[in-house]
Amino acid sequence: SQDMAGIDSSNFLICIGRNCPNLVLLNISSYDFTTNAFTVLLQGCKSLQTLMITDSDSVDVLALIEENCVGTLRSLVISECRNVTNEAITRFQQETGIEVEADIEGDADIDIENE
Repeated sequence: SQDMAGIDSSNFLICIGRNCPNLVLLNISSYDFTTNAFTVLLQGCKSLQTLMITDSDSVDVLALIEENCVGTLRSLVISECRNVTNEAITRFQQETGIEVEADIEGDADIDIENE
């Protein structure tokens, strides 16, 4: 697989969002993308249950997931996303009920599950 670090993957995410409504698992690793591209992806992948995001600081992924993906998404794995804090992840999980596994740079690993 190709390392996507530093490459704008917006068009790729838009293509997935427009053409893969039955996608249930997606791993986005080291992708750079716009807010619009991530929104199109989330709105188009109506069956998405598991999303893994690694090494991305392109957009506020938690806010966009909360706005566009609550209802189908069951599991979020997020690591090395520099603009995501443990506090934001805890709030996100409490407000959405989505299971979150996180490894935030500079913080200890956290694993939050629904109670």
